[in-house]
Amino acid sequence: MPRRLLASIASLALAIALSGCAGMQKTGRSGEPSADADITGSISEVAAKRSETTTDWRGVVSWYAEFNAALPTGYGLSYCSGFGCMHRTVVRADGGNGVELAAIMAAGQASAAAERDAVDAAITWFERKAIPLMGGVIDEPGTDSKDFKILGQTDCIDEAANTTTMLIHLQNKGMLKYHTVARPIARGGLMVPHVTAVLRDRETGVLWAVDSWVNAGGERPAVLTLDRWDEWMGTGH
Repeated sequence: MPRRLLASIASLALAIALSGCAGMQKTGRSGEPSADADITGSISEVAAKRSETTTDWRGVVSWYAEFNAALPTGYGLSYCSGFGCMHRTVVRADGGNGVELAAIMAAGQASAAAERDAVDAAITWFERKAIPLMGGVIDEPGTDSKDFKILGQTDCIDEAANTTTMLIHLQNKGMLKYHTVARPIARGGLMVPHVTAVLRDRETGVLWAVDSWVNAGGERPAVLTLDRWDEWMGTGH
């Protein structure tokens, strides 16, 4: 296939992604589901399995390849920004950082809900570690097209990649007892895409969205059943 055609296809894909993420800019935390019901993941029975979601390792790997993101290897975790993973900043998860991360996850050993709370904290930790490495840039909530190519600013693809990278690291290091990492999933079809990282409950098969796009960098992500996430994002938040 000619290089010009490949470049055109890539540009079109990025433009569609930007239009989707940017078309649903966050309106504020007041639009979130109640913390007791959803953010802490306390309503596991409301969502059924989504059979069309690819949850095996091959699906995760193929998603990373599609969006040019870097799978975590060892203790160097790639943090994407600039939209479509244009910039990659490596956050170390060994040494003192590894001790901190292990302590965060140790607090979630009692139950699946507790583990989701710990994952929430681990994603927040990852973002806060990345911020000073990117010159102190605080990522704005949602997506604004003016932030295209800017180090530290993210779209939903960056956010889904970053969150999934942390989830994979936790899984690889044996720190996920109640969940496995699923392929990130998009809502809205081709023209209005929005993407989130996904966890699968080992026991129930329920899929959980872990969406860090909705809040500013260093703030906690939304963790809620995938069905509730679909409903919530459909409201325009």
